[in-house]
Amino acid sequence: MSNEDIFKVVSTTDETKVIEVTRLQLSICETLKNLIEDTEEGDKVPVKQPVKILKLAMKYCIHYNGEAPEEDHYTIDGLDEWETNFIETLKNKELLDLMTCADFLQNPFLLNCCFRGLADRARGKTDEEVKEICLVSEDSVIEDE
Repeated sequence: MSNEDIFKVVSTTDETKVIEVTRLQLSICETLKNLIEDTEEGDKVPVKQPVKILKLAMKYCIHYNGEAPEEDHYTIDGLDEWETNFIETLKNKELLDLMTCADFLQNPFLLNCCFRGLADRARGKTDEEVKEICLVSEDSVIEDE
Protein backbone atom coordinates (compact mmCIF):
# COMPACT_ATOMS: atom_id res chain seq x y z
CA MET A 1 0.00 0.00 0.00
CA SER A 2 1.26 3.41 -0.96
CA ASN A 3 0.28 6.91 0.15
CA GLU A 4 -0.26 7.66 -3.52
CA ASP A 5 -2.97 4.99 -3.94
CA ILE A 6 -6.06 6.65 -5.45
CA PHE A 7 -9.51 6.06 -3.97
CA LYS A 8 -12.87 7.11 -5.36
CA VAL A 9 -14.91 8.67 -2.57
CA VAL A 10 -18.61 8.79 -3.43
CA SER A 11 -21.67 10.09 -1.66
CA THR A 12 -24.38 7.51 -1.07
CA THR A 13 -26.83 10.22 -2.19
CA ASP A 14 -25.29 10.38 -5.68
CA GLU A 15 -22.77 7.70 -6.62
CA THR A 16 -22.19 9.22 -10.07
CA LYS A 17 -20.14 12.06 -8.56
CA VAL A 18 -16.70 10.62 -7.83
CA ILE A 19 -14.02 12.47 -5.88
CA GLU A 20 -10.55 11.01 -6.42
CA VAL A 21 -8.24 11.35 -3.44
CA THR A 22 -5.05 9.68 -2.31
CA ARG A 23 -4.49 7.59 0.80
CA LEU A 24 -2.30 10.42 2.14
CA GLN A 25 -5.02 13.04 1.61
CA LEU A 26 -7.56 10.85 3.43
CA SER A 27 -5.22 10.27 6.36
CA ILE A 28 -6.58 13.26 8.33
CA CYS A 29 -10.08 11.70 8.31
CA GLU A 30 -10.07 8.86 10.81
CA THR A 31 -13.33 7.38 9.46
CA LEU A 32 -12.07 7.23 5.86
CA LYS A 33 -8.63 6.08 6.93
CA ASN A 34 -10.29 3.09 8.61
CA LEU A 35 -12.63 2.47 5.66
CA ILE A 36 -9.84 2.24 3.11
CA GLU A 37 -7.70 -0.21 5.10
CA ASP A 38 -9.43 -3.15 3.41
CA THR A 39 -10.15 -1.37 0.14
CA GLU A 40 -8.22 -1.87 -3.09
CA GLU A 41 -6.83 1.12 -4.95
CA GLY A 42 -9.41 2.47 -7.40
CA ASP A 43 -12.37 1.06 -5.47
CA LYS A 44 -15.29 3.29 -4.54
CA VAL A 45 -15.54 4.34 -0.92
CA PRO A 46 -19.19 5.15 -0.11
CA VAL A 47 -19.84 7.88 2.46
CA LYS A 48 -23.25 8.81 3.91
CA GLN A 49 -22.98 12.55 3.33
CA PRO A 50 -24.53 14.91 0.75
CA VAL A 51 -22.33 15.09 -2.34
CA LYS A 52 -21.89 18.88 -2.22
CA ILE A 53 -20.74 18.81 1.41
CA LEU A 54 -18.55 15.75 0.86
CA LYS A 55 -16.80 17.57 -2.00
CA LEU A 56 -16.06 20.48 0.35
CA ALA A 57 -14.62 18.11 2.98
CA MET A 58 -12.44 16.44 0.34
CA LYS A 59 -11.30 19.85 -0.94
CA TYR A 60 -9.98 20.55 2.56
CA CYS A 61 -8.23 17.15 2.70
CA ILE A 62 -6.69 17.63 -0.74
CA HIS A 63 -5.45 21.10 0.22
CA TYR A 64 -3.68 19.80 3.33
CA ASN A 65 -2.46 16.61 1.60
CA GLY A 66 -2.07 14.71 4.88
CA GLU A 67 -0.19 17.59 6.54
CA ALA A 68 -2.66 18.61 9.25
CA PRO A 69 -2.36 22.05 10.82
CA GLU A 70 -0.75 22.29 14.26
CA GLU A 71 -3.14 21.44 17.10
CA ASP A 72 -3.24 24.99 18.48
CA HIS A 73 -3.37 26.58 15.02
CA TYR A 74 -6.99 27.71 15.36
CA THR A 75 -6.73 28.97 18.94
CA ILE A 76 -3.58 31.03 18.42
CA ASP A 77 -3.48 32.11 14.78
CA GLY A 78 -7.08 31.84 13.67
CA LEU A 79 -7.76 30.86 10.09
CA ASP A 80 -5.03 31.22 7.49
CA GLU A 81 -5.73 32.91 4.15
CA TRP A 82 -6.77 29.71 2.33
CA GLU A 83 -9.10 28.67 5.16
CA THR A 84 -10.62 32.14 5.41
CA ASN A 85 -11.42 32.12 1.68
CA PHE A 86 -12.71 28.54 1.93
CA ILE A 87 -15.07 29.35 4.85
CA GLU A 88 -16.21 32.71 3.44
CA THR A 89 -17.55 31.05 0.29
CA LEU A 90 -19.95 28.94 2.36
CA LYS A 91 -23.50 29.87 3.23
CA ASN A 92 -24.48 29.35 6.88
CA LYS A 93 -26.30 26.07 6.15
CA GLU A 94 -23.32 24.74 4.17
CA LEU A 95 -20.97 25.62 7.03
CA LEU A 96 -23.19 23.85 9.58
CA ASP A 97 -23.53 20.81 7.28
CA LEU A 98 -19.76 20.78 6.77
CA MET A 99 -19.29 20.74 10.55
CA THR A 100 -21.56 17.69 10.75
CA CYS A 101 -19.63 16.02 7.92
CA ALA A 102 -16.27 16.80 9.56
CA ASP A 103 -17.54 15.23 12.77
CA PHE A 104 -18.79 12.15 10.89
CA LEU A 105 -15.46 11.80 9.07
CA GLN A 106 -13.59 12.32 12.35
CA ASN A 107 -11.54 15.14 10.90
CA PRO A 108 -10.81 17.35 13.92
CA PHE A 109 -8.84 19.84 11.84
CA LEU A 110 -11.73 20.58 9.48
CA LEU A 111 -14.13 20.62 12.42
CA ASN A 112 -11.97 23.19 14.26
CA CYS A 113 -11.69 25.25 11.08
CA CYS A 114 -15.50 25.28 10.79
CA PHE A 115 -15.94 26.16 14.48
CA ARG A 116 -13.49 29.03 14.12
CA GLY A 117 -15.29 30.24 10.99
CA LEU A 118 -18.63 30.08 12.80
CA ALA A 119 -17.20 31.92 15.81
CA ASP A 120 -15.82 34.62 13.51
CA ARG A 121 -19.26 35.03 11.92
CA ALA A 122 -20.96 35.28 15.32
CA ARG A 123 -18.45 37.64 16.92
CA GLY A 124 -20.05 40.98 17.83
CA LYS A 125 -23.55 39.90 16.77
CA THR A 126 -26.74 40.12 18.79
CA ASP A 127 -28.44 36.99 20.11
CA GLU A 128 -30.98 37.19 17.30
CA GLU A 129 -28.26 37.50 14.66
CA VAL A 130 -26.40 34.50 16.11
CA LYS A 131 -29.63 32.46 16.04
CA GLU A 132 -30.01 33.40 12.37
CA ILE A 133 -26.41 32.39 11.58
CA CYS A 134 -26.91 29.05 13.37
CA LEU A 135 -30.32 28.55 11.74
CA VAL A 136 -32.09 28.39 15.09
CA SER A 137 -35.80 29.02 14.76
CA GLU A 138 -38.29 29.82 17.50
CA ASP A 139 -39.71 26.30 17.04
CA SER A 140 -36.37 24.70 17.91
CA VAL A 141 -35.85 26.63 21.15
CA ILE A 142 -36.74 24.67 24.27
CA GLU A 143 -38.41 26.74 26.95
CA ASP A 144 -37.25 26.48 30.56
CA GLU A 145 -39.90 24.98 32.80
